[in-house]
Amino acid sequence: MDLSIIVCTHNRAQLLLQTLESLRAVAWETGLEAEILVVANACSDRTTEMLASLAVQWPAEALALRWLEEPRAGKSFALNAAIQATHSSMLCFIDDDQIVTRDYLLALADVMTREPCFGIYCGWMHPAWDGSEPPWVHVRGEYMIPVRPFPEYDLGEREMEVVAGMKNPSGGNIAVRREVFAAIEKNSRGRFRIIYNAALQQPQDYYVDFKIESSSGDRLRMPAVFQDVLRDLIGNARKYTAVGGHITAALHEDPTVLRLLVEDTGRGIPPDELAKVVHFGQRASNVGNVRTMGGGFGLTKAFLATKQFGGRFWLASELGVGTRVRIHVPRPAADSAGA
Repeated sequence: MDLSIIVCTHNRAQLLLQTLESLRAVAWETGLEAEILVVANACSDRTTEMLASLAVQWPAEALALRWLEEPRAGKSFALNAAIQATHSSMLCFIDDDQIVTRDYLLALADVMTREPCFGIYCGWMHPAWDGSEPPWVHVRGEYMIPVRPFPEYDLGEREMEVVAGMKNPSGGNIAVRREVFAAIEKNSRGRFRIIYNAALQQPQDYYVDFKIESSSGDRLRMPAVFQDVLRDLIGNARKYTAVGGHITAALHEDPTVLRLLVEDTGRGIPPDELAKVVHFGQRASNVGNVRTMGGGFGLTKAFLATKQFGGRFWLASELGVGTRVRIHVPRPAADSAGA
């Protein structure tokens, strides 16, 4: 069995070091060909210097460590670079702020051997809360706000197949057989592209207009959950817009307010269902034929996160024309004074 543990990172050298230290200590069996592949994604901190130094000091008895640089900013670029840079039959993805247990590889190899018919494997993820986090991250029930920068995935002690309707795993602690990527490539090739220049758009392309502006120049500060919100809203726009469509995303920050906007030319939401679709698991009645791997909480999280931070949320839509989501979040007085 051969596998690559892939870690994509951007300007988080100290967190990455903790992750690599935990991987250095994992137990593994003879006959398992394994490596750690780190992709430094447009890093401008000391990540590359740390990796170069660590590679020299890396013990021979540990898992092999190698790294590469991907200059184009964006996790998709980093993931694609990693997939192309290794020929392992199993690719294991963990995040650069995660700590793995010592038996991580042994458990993974065991389940892949016992259950060879599956193409994707996932496992527990528990936040390493230390008491300094805000109380709202522990809220459960109707008003729970999923916090993906600190993902949690726990379906219990028993092994099971994850099927439609169950909670989908996050990108950390997930292992994928290479043939899954081959099948995706075969089935999706040529269906559509995402382009960022309207002059280049062809009938099978999505045109994405994405603008970010900040009164602080090249710096922009916002609650981490809104990075997730923006990504989810753009993902929803793509899913519910036919190829050839137009997606607009914009983010603007000034000393008093953070503004987000995502607009598409998709199928729209029936007017009498606008209030319903912000509730967990609810989808518009006109998208039942759209296959999606989402958990049904993209709009819910956007709405609840906006409410949690004292902001305002607008949802407008017209059938056959498209949908617009606008969010305004006030900046805390302390941040405004120090901006």
